[in-house]
Amino acid sequence: MELKQDRAPGRPLAPAVVKLIHDHGLARRVIVSSFQFSNLRQVRALDPALPIGLLYTVAAGGAQLVRWLTAALRPEAHHPGCYTLRPEDIAWFHAHAFRVNTWTVNDAADLRRLAAAGVDALITNHPALAVAERAALSAA
Repeated sequence: MELKQDRAPGRPLAPAVVKLIHDHGLARRVIVSSFQFSNLRQVRALDPALPIGLLYTVAAGGAQLVRWLTAALRPEAHHPGCYTLRPEDIAWFHAHAFRVNTWTVNDAADLRRLAAAGVDALITNHPALAVAERAALSAA
C-alpha cells in the first residue's frame, strides 16, 4: 500500500492508514511504502510489526541514502525503480534478507527480465500483462 505525500496539518495519513489496516484485518496482507520517508517513520512508530518498504529511485537518493534509510527505518523490503535494477542488486538485497518489489514495470520485456532476475514482486499499471507473462514463464 503506497502512502502518498501528506502535507496536512499534523500529518494524519499514516495513523489513519494504520488504523484502517488493523480495522480490516489486513496487517498480514499488506506492506506499506512511501516516497515520503516520514510516513514510514510514523508507521514504524505506530506499529513496529507492520511491514514497510522503502520506495525510491536510486538516481534520486543514491546508495548512501538507501543505507541510511535502511538503518533508520529497518524495512522488510526495498522498492527501487525498475529501470536501473540489475540482477546483482537483487542478489545483494536478498543476501541481506530484504524482499525486492520493483516499480513501475509496464513492459513485457522488463517483466520477464526482472522476474528472471528474482524480484519478489512487480508493481505495475498493467496487471493483466503481468499475469500473462507470469503464466508464460511458469509454462516454460
